[in-house]
Amino acid sequence: MLKCGDIILMYNRGPLSKTIRWFLDFFQKDSARFSHVAIAVSETEIADAKWNGIILHSPFMALKDAKHYKIVRYKFLTDRAEARLKELLLSKVGTRYNYWRLILQLFDNVFSTNWFTKHAAITKKENICSTYVTWAYHKATGVRFNDIDWISVEPDDIDDEVTNDPMKWTVIKEM
Repeated sequence: MLKCGDIILMYNRGPLSKTIRWFLDFFQKDSARFSHVAIAVSETEIADAKWNGIILHSPFMALKDAKHYKIVRYKFLTDRAEARLKELLLSKVGTRYNYWRLILQLFDNVFSTNWFTKHAAITKKENICSTYVTWAYHKATGVRFNDIDWISVEPDDIDDEVTNDPMKWTVIKEM
């Protein structure tokens, strides 16, 4: 059963997902297992940054195209932080998806830096899936994934955080 704040890491079958994962694999030291991330806002609804913007839909809809997924839960999410997290997530519903930000993230990977995503003001207004999730988590709880600023986090950074700090994270389900 999902709870608000549960993070869903995915590798989907679509061309955008495959392209993202290829670039991450090509330019990083470790293999990227995930290319997309969404987050639960309730037991029955998730917030998801898709090509047409940030939307709410059922977990089933998010996972139906997943080739591989992992659902994780932060162990120290208080009721107050959970309420704040939900408020932040819902405040961005309807916001555009930022394809330009994907290009900046590619430059970050090519040049082994976070400079492009960190310094380009345009990236702070609209989000991609990983920045949407990590922005809300950071604002609500102070969590920094893999000790990276939220504006530069990729799905594999979230997975690395979960893997490297099992005292803070629980894997709910992985397929």
